[in-house]
Amino acid sequence: MAPKSDKGEKALLTTFDAADYCYVTPNTIKNWIKTGQMKAYTTPGGHYRIRRRDLEEFVVKHSMATKGQERNRERPIVLVVDRDEDTLARIAKILEEEHVDLHMVRSSFEAGLKVAELRPDVVVQAAMPGDADIVRSLKNNSLTSATPVIALASEPSDVDRLTMAGANDSLVKPFKDRELLEKIHQALPRPVV
Repeated sequence: MAPKSDKGEKALLTTFDAADYCYVTPNTIKNWIKTGQMKAYTTPGGHYRIRRRDLEEFVVKHSMATKGQERNRERPIVLVVDRDEDTLARIAKILEEEHVDLHMVRSSFEAGLKVAELRPDVVVQAAMPGDADIVRSLKNNSLTSATPVIALASEPSDVDRLTMAGANDSLVKPFKDRELLEKIHQALPRPVV
């Protein structure tokens, strides 16, 4: 039997316990451990165990919502996934005056980590290797299926592919600043103040 904390809670957690607490999958917890983002130790049988204290520190550090509480967000979170530095810089400039919490990543792997960590209000996904997989994963996960995805495409065939994967809306490059702003505002669950 696992030791209990002063509050009567398990002091050591399995990846399933931690995943349930953080609203993510056990594989996400394992990825965080393997990449050194989350502290854990391995049992002689090869299973991970996470100390509750370490998990709680991780949750606070990353401002995550946990079981029994919801994160109080003052600003909506927008996640942009694109490997093109110029596009990322342009989107940052477009959104700098908006009251959003902007996060940008350059790979599918980073996108998966950020989605699990942040639970963004909207994802802007550029056409790139693995893009349809990201969109499908978002739409097939009960925790993120309602997250709007805006496809950022280089050509019309990219729009079709990402729409079939589940993207809610799309823009074709080159796009006007105002177009991107309108798409993001329409996708957000509440108005940006």
